[in-house]
Amino acid sequence: MIERIRRCRPDLMALLGYVLLSVAYLWPLVRCFGTAMAGDGFDRYVFQWTNWWVTEALSQGQSPYHTDMIFYPQGVALHFLSFSWLNTFVWWPLQALIGNLAAYNFTVWWSWPLAGFGAYLLGREMFDDRRAAFVTGLIYAFYPYHFAQRNHLNLLSIQWIPFSLLFLIRAVRHGRLLDGFLSGIFFAFSGLSSWHHLTLSGMLAGLWFLYAWLTERDAWSGRAWRGLLVLMVTTAVLTGPFLAPLVWEQFANPAGQDPYLGKERETQTDLVAYLIPNLYNPLWGEAAAPVHRRFLRNKDHAVALGYVPLALLVYGLFHWQKDRRIRFWLIGLLIFWLLALGPFPRINGRPYPGIPLPYQMVGWSFPVRSLRNPERFNIIVGLCLSLVAGVSIARVLSGLSNRRAAVASVVLSALVLLEYWSWPFPTRPPDIPTGYQQIADQVGEFAIVDLPISNDLSKRYMYYQTMHHRPTVTGHVSRPPADVYAFIDSNGLLQGMRREGRLSSEGNSQADLAGLAEAGVRYLVVHQEQLSDEELGALKAYLPTQPFYTDDQLFIYPTGAVTER
Repeated sequence: MIERIRRCRPDLMALLGYVLLSVAYLWPLVRCFGTAMAGDGFDRYVFQWTNWWVTEALSQGQSPYHTDMIFYPQGVALHFLSFSWLNTFVWWPLQALIGNLAAYNFTVWWSWPLAGFGAYLLGREMFDDRRAAFVTGLIYAFYPYHFAQRNHLNLLSIQWIPFSLLFLIRAVRHGRLLDGFLSGIFFAFSGLSSWHHLTLSGMLAGLWFLYAWLTERDAWSGRAWRGLLVLMVTTAVLTGPFLAPLVWEQFANPAGQDPYLGKERETQTDLVAYLIPNLYNPLWGEAAAPVHRRFLRNKDHAVALGYVPLALLVYGLFHWQKDRRIRFWLIGLLIFWLLALGPFPRINGRPYPGIPLPYQMVGWSFPVRSLRNPERFNIIVGLCLSLVAGVSIARVLSGLSNRRAAVASVVLSALVLLEYWSWPFPTRPPDIPTGYQQIADQVGEFAIVDLPISNDLSKRYMYYQTMHHRPTVTGHVSRPPADVYAFIDSNGLLQGMRREGRLSSEGNSQADLAGLAEAGVRYLVVHQEQLSDEELGALKAYLPTQPFYTDDQLFIYPTGAVTER
């Protein structure tokens, strides 16, 4: 036992290194774990809401895949909402111990040290050099595209992908059932963090299996099939209860929510985005910003490869024939990079639709279409780049003395961290208006509607719902059904606010409020900071009633008689 711990000590020290670096890298988040929320975009509110909604639904014994808490009164199916099940199940017990915000922030933070450690272990397996493997983990964990997903809890949870591939490789090469079981667990963890990650890790795993079958199958264990069988069964058992309702919904209700948005011609990666400095770097990010503003998709989604990793990539290209360890990762990097470019290239913001790319050959297939955005292939680009760089570093270090190799690995680590330094990690206070407590304290069952209405503001209103617990007429789902706005569009006041952002000139305030009251909507919650003085004045003049509650953030209007508390 002591000898086993001693052998694991370098790996535990590597894990500790990733933990400490992740604390430093995300220090603006760490120092306010319990008082501010990770991220700076509207999408982060949706993941807070899904955490709350899952616990509400399961505690009441109902399916989390349908709700009338948003898009009241008809409700909406949630099969294709961006659930991050694993993070929710981690958040659930943690929030009882350390609070909602700290628990949510932990599920954001832990992806960095675990991503680094997973890539480190995979690198060590591939080229048996811990120093080179440590740099591999740094490149994968701190690659700017990871930071770019700071508002998307599901997409930033990239930490399980290298673990799943590591134990797949071991299961095939050694035929151990335990490796197959662990690989299945980590594939399931990827899927339960984001179905996109299960697709991406599955594609990379399939590519590796094909490559390995062509190049090394004679050296495989005769029991490799048993490990693969255990892997597939484990993955299916763990993901099946969550995945089956989505599959059933797709077949039973094909006219419902569309899992494919068909935006691959808008969401590909600009070729120049790979070559410019890191947008988020405090030293030279401002210099890169004007170039980023030319891009359609990559305005705030940096995918900068970094000049040190690029130099290591070039070095690897010159030695690919001599070093078989690098070949698969070069192939994977090329394939996923081409897929990330989409159906045609965009270069410095300009599209070239007349130049077809390989995406057009596979974009129709289920795995590729289910990702919706070609840009998401950059998650695997980052992993393959880190392994290519790791092999190159291992090759360089093998020709140096131990002392010089140690110095070189430290210098390379520092240069990678400098290039990938993204600072500060954004946080925002929760800032739920105090007026919602007035609504929460009301007796009876009723709904509210927040004004003004927009897709982004509806995400914030969903987060406010986690405090007041009342159904709301607005809402957000990633793939809205065609009739999801039917109730809103049947009301003159709400229709004008949603479609035009202002009151309709042909509205009838008495009829509009009566229709809302009849449907069980008791209050209009007007967010005055989201309206101009002119728009707010017009709304006040339009409504025939006085506010039930006012403060410097909200005007709350009753749609009918207010029930006494």
